[in-house]
Amino acid sequence: MKDLETGLIEIIKYGSKIFTEPDLKKRSKETQTAQIYVITLNTILMPMNSKRIFDRFGFNLPKQKQIKQIPAKLLSNYNEWEYDIVSSDWVNVSTGEKL
Repeated sequence: MKDLETGLIEIIKYGSKIFTEPDLKKRSKETQTAQIYVITLNTILMPMNSKRIFDRFGFNLPKQKQIKQIPAKLLSNYNEWEYDIVSSDWVNVSTGEKL
């Protein structure tokens, strides 16, 4: 289909038929669980085979230069901070200084 609006209407129309009982009179008498009609679903999906339904949008980021890896260091002298709920601030454990 070349007309986008008509195509979308047809997809919605036939998509809703997947969950509809073929015989509506018989439906009111049955209390079974819902069924999905695979043949109907296949009929809908086959024309869309190998078509791009969703496409990305936006732009391509420029390629970044190689990032120089910095080796990790083991720290022996560091400050330990804890969050104090009462003061709503971070407090240095050793000095009592607030952030």
